[in-house]
Amino acid sequence: MALTFNGSNNTISGLAVGGLDNGIVDTDMIAANAVLAAKLATTATSLAFMGTQASGQSIASGAWTVATGLTSHSISANTGTSWDTTNAKFTVASGQDGTYIVWGSTRIINMHRWQYLNVGFKINGATPTHYSTVQSPYAGNSSSDVSCFADSFCIKTLSVGDTVEMGIYHDHGSALNTDPVNTAFGGYKIPIF
Repeated sequence: MALTFNGSNNTISGLAVGGLDNGIVDTDMIAANAVLAAKLATTATSLAFMGTQASGQSIASGAWTVATGLTSHSISANTGTSWDTTNAKFTVASGQDGTYIVWGSTRIINMHRWQYLNVGFKINGATPTHYSTVQSPYAGNSSSDVSCFADSFCIKTLSVGDTVEMGIYHDHGSALNTDPVNTAFGGYKIPIF
């Protein structure tokens, strides 16, 4: 079929699929919302994971403890078995490397006044270098129980094989349990187009 140029409506007909050289069509020539997600490269799609604790977990005092059992309300929009909800560990699979936003939260009910609760992220098992700290509020005397909630987030560039876990730390003096409804961990890859 011959090419036909129509100057009145600026169209070309008779052009075979793949008939333009590479580099001819750029992003300015593609209509808004014309590309379907199925046509995007895997690096352009979002990867996400998340889970909430199914039951409370004992957290030792004075040491970073990995939050586990995030099997309730879990989401896994990633490759293979990257998100292990039982051990609450995300492992970056092949093709998933990039920049991620990770977040986590927890609540401990039996804190005493002026005690600290930290939430942070263990990258490849290391002690968190990024974490948030909350001091429990003043309540009556030093043995009054108060509720303490802490959350944190960070942006990290992760490579294939890297692992991310949420760590919890408090200085109560004895082990305390998390409130499962408020203990959650997740993240998502920032898509690069």
